Amino acid sequence: MVKLLIVDDSTFMRKALKHMITADPEIEVVGEAGDGREAMDKVLSLKPDVVTMDLIMPGVDGLWALEEIMKQRPTPVVIVSSIATRTAEVTKEAFALGVVDVLCKPDNPQNIAAIQREFIETIKAASKVSRMRLLEYKAVNVKEKTVSSMTARQVVVIATSAGGPTSLYEVLPRFSNNFFGSVVVAQHMPAQFMNSFVEHIQTMTSLPVKIAEKGDILYSKRVLFSPTTSTIEVHRTKKGCVADVVDFKTRLQPDINHVILSCAETFKSSMVLVVLSGLGDDGVKGAEAVRRFGGKVIVEDETTAAVYSGMPSNVAKSGFYDLLCPSYKIAEAVESFLANKQPAQNQKQFMVKGIIVKSTLQYIRNKFSHEIYDRVAALLSEENKGLVAGGLRQYNYYSSDVYYDVNKSVEKIISAQCPQIIEEIGEENARECIEAYKTALSLATLSDFSNFLQGLYKIVFPGIVHENLVINQTSKTVTYYFRSLGYTEDNIRISAKILKGWIIHFGKLLKMDLVSLSSESQKDDKGLKIRCEFVWK
Repeated sequence: MVKLLIVDDSTFMRKALKHMITADPEIEVVGEAGDGREAMDKVLSLKPDVVTMDLIMPGVDGLWALEEIMKQRPTPVVIVSSIATRTAEVTKEAFALGVVDVLCKPDNPQNIAAIQREFIETIKAASKVSRMRLLEYKAVNVKEKTVSSMTARQVVVIATSAGGPTSLYEVLPRFSNNFFGSVVVAQHMPAQFMNSFVEHIQTMTSLPVKIAEKGDILYSKRVLFSPTTSTIEVHRTKKGCVADVVDFKTRLQPDINHVILSCAETFKSSMVLVVLSGLGDDGVKGAEAVRRFGGKVIVEDETTAAVYSGMPSNVAKSGFYDLLCPSYKIAEAVESFLANKQPAQNQKQFMVKGIIVKSTLQYIRNKFSHEIYDRVAALLSEENKGLVAGGLRQYNYYSSDVYYDVNKSVEKIISAQCPQIIEEIGEENARECIEAYKTALSLATLSDFSNFLQGLYKIVFPGIVHENLVINQTSKTVTYYFRSLGYTEDNIRISAKILKGWIIHFGKLLKMDLVSLSSESQKDDKGLKIRCEFVWK
């Protein structure tokens, strides 16, 4: 059940929205608010899963409420507004503050039923966005962008609708300096919001971003968004590939399949299609065409797609795809395909948030001498030396290889003088992560422990699965397991020690007097896992 808070200064509009949305039995409207201050109060008291928010309201507006919500209790917010392009700066600011999607308020409230399905599916998609992910969608300062003068020889088409903004935030910023393709995005979104959304995307990526106009050249290292009231159509000329903008009045714009087909016919095998979160079966016909012309198709998998049951699932079921992967691995996979390489599908790896490795290195630097830190860094592989020297980004994902490489180097250099160093690092990792995500999860009592640990590990260690937690209040014992295909006989020892450090820190937060604590590796028919158990007084 999705718990929804509706915020709008119009009593009639609140009632109309409630009537429309509650037609779906999976959504419950738990409250209504008429201005931003009331909205903030009800977010704290009612703890909704999603908030629909009008931006322009008398008194305390939606922008103030949005900022306070993200500070005090991060919650997925969907903007529902009739805001016009003249106030687009307000919408741009809303995206920067963490809005996950936008819906256009109908001009005539009597016509609200006509967009019922879109509203319901968008709210459901928003409810699946992790509160911790919301904390990461902040604009970052990037260097001034200059448009390449090189026309693109390769193209990446990204197709998405409901839930797409969240996934785009995790794909576009991750293209490396070695990426030379052109990117075309077909995103269903109300026209009033597209300019602001594109401006917000521009703050997150080093690639220049714009809404396509007639005659735009598909340059290397540039992102073109299809207008929301028309559709990009690509043609090859002597000067390179050029975008036309066409209007299919009888179809939803942009026509995703038409965008894909146009690019496939033009770029042939030099194309990669990416299908992200979205409703319906848009992309299936396009994916078939891409494969027919020799291109590649990547589908966002259900671990990160807010709406997997629509576009991603339908393309996957059709069989016209080459790779299923989470959003944070898509950019890397695209670059591999464009380089005529098979993307790494090493299931014996999990991913690690940069905050984990950064906190480890910072702890070593602060507790020990710079000489010790340099000796640890010197033992890293050449690739990982480059990552560390270049500066790891706190909210980016990295391969578990760098995580294990750093910890094994630390153990080799420091364990003789500090036998518990890996457990200490686990404590420090937990402290840093809890500080970063403290507004997104609650850890006040032992009953919060399971959801807290599971939620935090899912966001900072995707690929590690938490299972079978048992809390016995009588014997004051907690037992639980962590499993990953990335565990090996060699590295699971490090993971068990790290996890032990996490539990020590949780015990301190909960003011628990731990009598015993064990963390050890085990093996069953599913593979390796870590069994952790602790007893408290």
